[in-house]
Amino acid sequence: MPGARPADPRPGLRVASRDGDAEPTLAWLLEQPERPVAVLSAVVSNAGDLLERFGTDGLEQVLSTLGERLRRGCAARVLRVSPLGGLVFTVPSPAEPSPAGDPALAAITGAEESLRDFVEVGGEQAWPVVSLGVRRVGARDEAAQLLRDARSALVRAQQESPGTTTCWPAGRTGSDLGRLRLVDDLVGALRQHPEQLALAYQPVVDLTTGEVGGVEALLRWTHPERGAVSPLVAVAAAERSGLVRELGLLVVDRALAQLRAWQRPTPLTMHVNVSPLQLRAPGFVPAVARLLEQHDVRASALLLEITESAAMSGDPEVLAALDALGELGVRLGIDDFGTGYSSISRLQQLPVDTVKIDRSLVCEIGGSAPAFEMLRAVLGLLRTSPGLTIVAEGVETALQSAHLRALGCRWAQGYHLGRPVPPGDVRL
Repeated sequence: MPGARPADPRPGLRVASRDGDAEPTLAWLLEQPERPVAVLSAVVSNAGDLLERFGTDGLEQVLSTLGERLRRGCAARVLRVSPLGGLVFTVPSPAEPSPAGDPALAAITGAEESLRDFVEVGGEQAWPVVSLGVRRVGARDEAAQLLRDARSALVRAQQESPGTTTCWPAGRTGSDLGRLRLVDDLVGALRQHPEQLALAYQPVVDLTTGEVGGVEALLRWTHPERGAVSPLVAVAAAERSGLVRELGLLVVDRALAQLRAWQRPTPLTMHVNVSPLQLRAPGFVPAVARLLEQHDVRASALLLEITESAAMSGDPEVLAALDALGELGVRLGIDDFGTGYSSISRLQQLPVDTVKIDRSLVCEIGGSAPAFEMLRAVLGLLRTSPGLTIVAEGVETALQSAHLRALGCRWAQGYHLGRPVPPGDVRL
């Protein structure tokens, strides 16, 4: 009957699979005098872990508890519950005035506080990692668009940092559309226009002799309309689209081909960055082995670098891949050391032989005694690991280089020693 109030969905009992199931209820709420101030789409990002630990009933208990907390904590109206760990709900303006004068923000904050706490399941404490996408409700907004925007905001929160909240702006921005088109362009570069993708090489220099002992392969993407695309932007697009394995192997392939083409009589190490997503791919290690054989390059001439945070995460798939690469003979290194929370004992348990000290620990040593002493301490700790090669990154001045030599750091990399250049311009 027109204008009739829809039935109230109950978490854990009503299961829906599409936002369309929530649309009639939301449309009805928008017609009421006290309209909701925001629509939120939530997902338990670690639902798979909870499912493995507690089973289907346990995950349902988590969702039911979260739904009840939303009702009690901020008078939320739950519109939809997914058996995979998702919730869609609305929040009204708080009963008490907001100190900041923004009732929607106060309601959203209340929802966040309701969702971020332990849940008891079968006598155990579980922490649901809840990601939130938020769409504020405007005067003329329609239910279908609100649900789509809240879901899109949730997707962004999941991509950027699970367990966080992302708000959707008043409308889709040009940067959002650009992100989507960038993925299409990257597919085109990989599959149809590989000439857009190239590698530049930055030398790793022996500070005692000035000789080049290695080079780092760095991706360069020149788009016909966008121009030079930042490597960080290109890799981010690859990671969120499933193209990171293909892009990563292209870099390894070309780097090994170039290393073979140089045919230097003295050993040269090729440094290549890899991401955890590449390492988790089941076929990554065999693919690296095939490329080494194809280009007739010794495994020990390839050094794959992973960031400190990824190396120390304890991810079993990443650690298994690192072990397999080590058994293959590939050298392994930790990049950006000093930006995380590594312990030397943990470092010694990993199959790595190279550590790159982050530029943040190097940039101030030319003019700051505390920075100099901090770097001295870091180097001292790293030297307690026998056989570890230490490389200082971000060396941009002769004074920094001199201080590193004084500290006994043999290897370094940075603009003062050599910028990333095409292969023909590398001075070996």
